[in-house]
Amino acid sequence: MKRAFLDKILARLRRIQPEEVEAFFVELARDKRFLETIFNAIREGVIVTDTAGTVIYMNDAAGMLFGLDPAAALGRPLSDNISGKNSLRVTISSRATSRSSTRPTAS
Repeated sequence: MKRAFLDKILARLRRIQPEEVEAFFVELARDKRFLETIFNAIREGVIVTDTAGTVIYMNDAAGMLFGLDPAAALGRPLSDNISGKNSLRVTISSRATSRSSTRPTAS
């Protein structure tokens, strides 16, 4: 993140009461658990990486697909996690990628 952005956030946080900050983080944690529940309920594998290709989220279906423990994959480069697994070619891009995105669509 850019330093100016962080400085703005810190300046705003100083004006917020501790109870408001706590309520905000409780809400963020609740939202995170809700999204993880949804992603783990679907059968499609979901892997989220940062721009450097480091895994920041992997759902259970992706773990099963690649024979990995999603928790153990966190913080490691995607290429380390799936190197040599199956024959799926993985590319890192700034957009969502799926196996089905390369299939021709019916007209």
